[in-house]
Amino acid sequence: MDAFALLADETRAGILRELAAHRRRDPDGGLAFSELRERVGVRDSGNFNHHLRKLTGRFVADTAAGYRLTPAGTRLAALVAAGFESSESVDAERIDGTCPGCGSPLAVSYEDGVVTVACENDHLLPQSLVQPPAADRDSEGLAAVASLSALQTAECVAAGVCTVCDGVVETELSRTGHEVLPFAYVSTCTVCDTPVTVPPGLVLARHPAVVSFWYERGVDGFETPVWELPVWDADERVVEEDPLALAVTLSLDGDELEMRLDADANATPRE
Repeated sequence: MDAFALLADETRAGILRELAAHRRRDPDGGLAFSELRERVGVRDSGNFNHHLRKLTGRFVADTAAGYRLTPAGTRLAALVAAGFESSESVDAERIDGTCPGCGSPLAVSYEDGVVTVACENDHLLPQSLVQPPAADRDSEGLAAVASLSALQTAECVAAGVCTVCDGVVETELSRTGHEVLPFAYVSTCTVCDTPVTVPPGLVLARHPAVVSFWYERGVDGFETPVWELPVWDADERVVEEDPLALAVTLSLDGDELEMRLDADANATPRE
């Protein structure tokens, strides 16, 4: 039985919630069967035991200290707390910063688990898949989440890791046909099939050579919003065709750093 089927019953979701709440108060302790049943609010011991056994092993551990969440259970409990879906939305609100493509003001919005930062000309920065609690922020806070998520996604693409399930991804560097962003990495998870598209410049944003190049010239790559990073005007040219590879030249304060990106998003400085 998969995780979503397990959570179709409120008793099982309640077990995860109560064990997570107890762990916050007592990280090393567990809950006895009777205490856990009472906290979940189920009177029938047999019925409660049936649902608890469905979770025991993979998501809940039966230890000498009592019932506790396993690492997988901890993650599942977080999803329960966050909510699998939300009807709340945040209409587009202006934020500090301008579009790196056209210079127009930027706005942030949230709907159905997706944070979007875009300008009035519909130039979209990488969209971010987030849990509903991310929307419980003001516009600048929501934009900060979007920026962090975009950079983390780029890191995951470079590392070959799925942003959703941590599975292995297959990555391809391709031409987009767009003038502003002519190339993109498209990664698809081999486990959950989640697709992700990332501009080459963002893949470079966490490379030590790039971080150092920026920092020496007054740009903190870890504090600067993704739309203000000096990657959007980088010169990208093809240096190999099969498989496709790029030379990316980053410019700042009159200085240049040239990086090579291959089809698998591996980055190396070019001499």
